Amino acid sequence: MRWLAVHLPWLPLDALDLEATHETACAVAERGADGLRLLLPNDRARKAGVKAGLSGAAARALVPDLRLLARDTQREQRLLTQLALWALQFSSQVSLAPPDALILEVGGSRRLFGGLRPLVKTLHSGLTGMSLRSRIVLAPTPHAALLLARASDRRCVADAAGLREALASVALDALPVIPRKRAALHRSGLRSCADLLPLPRAALA
Repeated sequence: MRWLAVHLPWLPLDALDLEATHETACAVAERGADGLRLLLPNDRARKAGVKAGLSGAAARALVPDLRLLARDTQREQRLLTQLALWALQFSSQVSLAPPDALILEVGGSRRLFGGLRPLVKTLHSGLTGMSLRSRIVLAPTPHAALLLARASDRRCVADAAGLREALASVALDALPVIPRKRAALHRSGLRSCADLLPLPRAALA
């Protein structure tokens, strides 16, 4: 089986579907316990030094006319669901991977598209046509495809040996591990999957 992960790293911005997200400096922001924090700046804001995690006040100190946009998680999930339905033309097995990704099993679909490369190209072109920016990764397992799509620029992993090599470069911070366990790994001097993979499972536990 071959698994394709489609990561939409710009989904909080793309879901808002506003001209302002392209033409002016803006950023999606969320309100937390410590006030307003930036989640995702657009290209114009980022070029001016605005970064995710800044407070609204700190961001506007860099870009006084920065437009702050409230995140709409419901709209994001509606769009993700619509994309999953659209993606059924590429695979009969499509799964949501909230908050920002889809997973498709494409091993049985490749002949219909003349191979995996044309399939990925057609999928990417369709997303681009909808003004959605994506990162697409092909891998032997669904979780590996999703992890690599969210954490790296690797496009295709053909087999288990290539998968181990691809995962080695992934930082531990990208793993879906609760903060307490991640901190314990860091205290042990582990920083990437390359540090993690050689360890015996019993010792790791």
